[in-house]
Amino acid sequence: VSVQAENLIQSNASLEQRFQREFILGTKFTLENILALYADPHFTPVLADPWGYELGAELIAFKDVTLRAGLFQNANVGFVGARTRGFSAGAGWAGPRLSIDYAFTRSLGSTDSPDAFTHAFGATMYF
Repeated sequence: VSVQAENLIQSNASLEQRFQREFILGTKFTLENILALYADPHFTPVLADPWGYELGAELIAFKDVTLRAGLFQNANVGFVGARTRGFSAGAGWAGPRLSIDYAFTRSLGSTDSPDAFTHAFGATMYF
């Protein structure tokens, strides 16, 4: 469990860039080292609808393969530049010296933003 506060010193300039003060409770539950569940409610006081969340699940399908899925509501989505709702899915593989991850995120749009999606690919080499 963690508590996070973002943009504690909120100014007019930061609000113009959509950097609002936000408080987040981060939680992670692990079941038998096979399934991890994440629930991150957040509160942004300056918004008309100040509550939102991110939910996620991570399943260790094989010793080195992980499957992931998530949902979000009233979340700040960087590639859209607005708060919106949507979902994501992904997978990862971790070898002895290399890990590879892929994720797909779909923003379902709102009055401030259109529907959008992004693909993310990551690779890490261990030395």
